[in-house]
Amino acid sequence: MTPRALLPGVTGAVALVVFGLGARAAAAQDVLRAIEQTGIVRLAVRPDVEPFSHLDERSGRYEGYSVDLCRAVVRHLGAALERDLRVEPVEVTALNRFAALREGQADLLCEATTVTVERPISENVDFSMMTFVTGGTFLYREGTLEKGQAGTGKIGAVTGTTASDAMRAQNASASGGGPGEPQVYFRDYDQAAEALAAGRIDLLLGDRLVLERLLKAQDGLGEDVALSERFLSYEPYALALPAGARELRYHVDRTLADLYRSGEIGKLVLRHFSIAEVPRDLATMFRLNALP
Repeated sequence: MTPRALLPGVTGAVALVVFGLGARAAAAQDVLRAIEQTGIVRLAVRPDVEPFSHLDERSGRYEGYSVDLCRAVVRHLGAALERDLRVEPVEVTALNRFAALREGQADLLCEATTVTVERPISENVDFSMMTFVTGGTFLYREGTLEKGQAGTGKIGAVTGTTASDAMRAQNASASGGGPGEPQVYFRDYDQAAEALAAGRIDLLLGDRLVLERLLKAQDGLGEDVALSERFLSYEPYALALPAGARELRYHVDRTLADLYRSGEIGKLVLRHFSIAEVPRDLATMFRLNALP
């Protein structure tokens, strides 16, 4: 068969690919139109990553730093679209959070989401400008592991987080020094905390602020559980949204830049993290992203 004979099939295949890409792009752009028509903004939230996103059992509402950022976006959208908007929470896990955006179940992801160079491609989603900076570390049971150094203890992590990636990178590096890769994975942090309290794992990987709140909230973890002072990874957070939703991303970034420039972001940080002042590195990040 000659190359010329292949051309019709190749042309058809290319046309299908182009059509598919065009359809996905159109669907992404329809996100803002759907919000305008329905008056509903679907926020993907998690119940277990305080202080970024958690379910308040007393009020039955989802609260947190990232949730409040998303609510600010909703207020901005309401003003821009000149209509009242209602928030519809969509509970997700670390494992299915990006799928909720891809499959059209949610419009905005509001939790502890690390943005990486690869994730827009590997997860087929878009990200806002940065919203927070923290680092990966671990809770460990004293005596089982030598203050989190490599040992024989069983290591756990929440499925779908960047903790296991950080450990693989640590162990693959020339210096090493990481506590090891996870052997046990959990659906969420509450389930992981129960395993740590019961002694089924000896070390739990995660982002520092999430683990810090977990340690304070879970009295049943035991007096022998401590939070490591070491940082194993750099974790920049952002809000995630459907890939190609350019108009929605404009409104998200516009909201964030306005919060950063006005100084209102500082009030949110102080309230949700119970600290006296905004850390210097975080304040610098806000200033750098206070776009006009």
